[in-house]
Amino acid sequence: MIILLDLMVIFEKACAVLILETGRSRPSFHSMSEKPIPAVAVVLARLSPVTYRIALPNGKELVGHVSKALRDNPSDFEADDQVTLEMTPYDFSRARIVGLAGK
Repeated sequence: MIILLDLMVIFEKACAVLILETGRSRPSFHSMSEKPIPAVAVVLARLSPVTYRIALPNGKELVGHVSKALRDNPSDFEADDQVTLEMTPYDFSRARIVGLAGK
């Protein structure tokens, strides 16, 4: 129990330092030290106005959200559209849709 409390205190201090240094409670996609991984995928289904179920060429399915730049210029993606994405090296289950492939 004491070890658990000590770990919680250490975690809270680390979070406080992160907030003081960056002004954010968690790192953003752009503040990561690794560059995003570009990829092309196919839209399978629309889950909400800004999220889509997409599939990579290797068959892996993931959730893609529309980038903020595309949210300002509404563009609806249809099933079977090819889109370009950016994936973080830390989480391969999600990706950011940055546009239609080939445009």
